[in-house]
Amino acid sequence: MPSDINKTNALVAYVAKNHGTATITSLIKLAYLIDYVSMKKRGCQISSFNYCRWHFGPFDQSIYEVRDALLASNLLESKVEYNTFAEYQVYSCDTDVDMSIFSEEEMAIIDGLLLQTKGYGPKMLTDVAYTTPPMVKIGAKIDNKEGIGTTLDLNI
Repeated sequence: MPSDINKTNALVAYVAKNHGTATITSLIKLAYLIDYVSMKKRGCQISSFNYCRWHFGPFDQSIYEVRDALLASNLLESKVEYNTFAEYQVYSCDTDVDMSIFSEEEMAIIDGLLLQTKGYGPKMLTDVAYTTPPMVKIGAKIDNKEGIGTTLDLNI
């Protein structure tokens, strides 16, 4: 893994390596939940994502740039998988991710959240994200469009 990788890219690669079904939805929802926990415990995010409420929960468009950079540097691999309803992209990382840029406290948050959400697919992660106080505060629910585009305050 390149030594000049930033925390956001390293976090996404690490999540892809350590979460079973790493779709784009899973990657951004896990980053959101990690950042939310980090805000509660440390007063700051781990990633540089700026989350807003979007159609399927917390989102930052820059997840695509991060994904593309990781794919271009061969840290992520992509494959198409299928279920009964659709085809979708799943991302994996077979490279050891250098997590030395993270503190022990940050790693505890990241690994703790990954352990708590082990086996959660994109739908379950989205459901969990909707229960967080930043989403609740703006009235966001899975079946409404309340607060679409609103920047989420992770300090809540």
